[in-house]
Amino acid sequence: MPRSGRTSVLAGIAAPAAQIGPSWPADAVERRPVASLVPYARNARTHTPEQVGQVAASIREWGWTVPVLVDEASNIIAGHRRVLAAQRLGLTEVPVMVARGWSEAQKHAYVIADNKLALNAGWDEDLLRIELGELKGLGARPRVDRLWRTGTRRSVRWQRQ
Repeated sequence: MPRSGRTSVLAGIAAPAAQIGPSWPADAVERRPVASLVPYARNARTHTPEQVGQVAASIREWGWTVPVLVDEASNIIAGHRRVLAAQRLGLTEVPVMVARGWSEAQKHAYVIADNKLALNAGWDEDLLRIELGELKGLGARPRVDRLWRTGTRRSVRWQRQ
């Protein structure tokens, strides 16, 4: 149900939340100190130092683009690797969204679902090769290649000349 009085900015125009759709359990971004965020002790997803470094490189390059999902007590539901990258970068605050009103079962299930859903995706290797080729032509190679080298299937890597 929409919260009265809330507004959202869409295409530069402020509109009452009721006009853009229902509110969600996590529908507002705020900042919280990294030190206040509590990792889920039984998070089955693992993160190598190299993977954390790739996320840190992404944050350095493009800034913070995806908030960490936490519950009301600042327990991390999604975004463990981003928080590790923030720590590596020495960030003191990060953007979070608070999943309000979720049961313990919902939180535990989402920890698994969020990690597994990303793994279920595939790549259209022909389109990816086109995108990477275009980026190379635009001079993005050093940045993208550094993130790409170990991030996905090696068959679509940049061709070394």
